[in-house]
Amino acid sequence: MRRMILRNFILTGVAALTLAACSSNTLDPHVTEVSKSGDISIVDMRSAVVNNLLVAQTTFHNDSSKAIIGFYRCQFYDPNKMAIGAVQIWQPVTIYPNEDQGVKCMANDVEATDFKVEFSADGNKVSVFKYK
Repeated sequence: MRRMILRNFILTGVAALTLAACSSNTLDPHVTEVSKSGDISIVDMRSAVVNNLLVAQTTFHNDSSKAIIGFYRCQFYDPNKMAIGAVQIWQPVTIYPNEDQGVKCMANDVEATDFKVEFSADGNKVSVFKYK
């Protein structure tokens, strides 16, 4: 009897974890949406230091039912939250319906410790996402 109860308890736990893992995309808790427009959201945002330069990695998610062709760019900041380096040029990206698309940016200054990512699909409205 105890074995059956333990087995049911374990199966219930596994089912709950599976359900949580299969839930819909949600915004990474470390990401702040400074401003957002359209159907693009961020599901993951992280950084790493490679050869003393900060590398920002972001995963966009398209919530719409059609492909979105847009542009993104990153801005890097020093420990005092001051912008570092020239504003990067817009990079093209295609994000398919209900799909994720990862992008990367690399700082060009070793002083960079923080970043934000901007996305625009139409050239007029810009969504800004910042890592906390």
